[in-house]
Amino acid sequence: MVQVTNNSPSAGYIAWKDCNISYKGTVYPIPDGNTNLTYVDWKFSNPDGFYGSNAYPTLAADDLLVFLNKKGIHLKVPNTSVLDGSLIVPESIYTDVLAANIITTEHLMASAVTTNKLSAGAVTANTIAADAIGATGIVADAILSEHIQANQIIAEHLAVNSVTARVIAADAIGTDAIAANAVLAEHIKAGTITTNHISSSGIDV
Repeated sequence: MVQVTNNSPSAGYIAWKDCNISYKGTVYPIPDGNTNLTYVDWKFSNPDGFYGSNAYPTLAADDLLVFLNKKGIHLKVPNTSVLDGSLIVPESIYTDVLAANIITTEHLMASAVTTNKLSAGAVTANTIAADAIGATGIVADAILSEHIQANQIIAEHLAVNSVTARVIAADAIGTDAIAANAVLAEHIKAGTITTNHISSSGIDV
């Protein structure tokens, strides 16, 4: 009867002895051996030994996965009653066999979801946490005037001294925007007041 030992002949290995494969009326004796590879399989096309690999092996209809080596602990695949995740054939599980809501955030690897995995329009304003986007998260020149709602920028949003003469359009400031007594003599450039700026009633003293 086959004997399989763990961490033998050293840590991470499994070893087998007295193993025979019986298939289609023929018994194939398997030489004693050991491996530190993950998968041990038997191939009907070359039945006189086992094969080992770290990648899930490609098995034909008559081939057999014999042992799974989990870091030195063996599992006899034909006799197992609990399916180890390593025994699932890669790419054999499709989305239509997954229950709704079965994949949650703790199943996702860090940085696994990238922008190319998101459908167009998937991220909306109500899915972004308050204060989640800081200034460093905005690309230079990304916010244009058409992105700003009317009347959204008010005085307290402006940095001190941020509004200078060069950012004010010509003729943008009318007399109704100037507070009473706001224009003093030191604000008037020398020689800018000429006779045509003085009313016909003259200057009262």
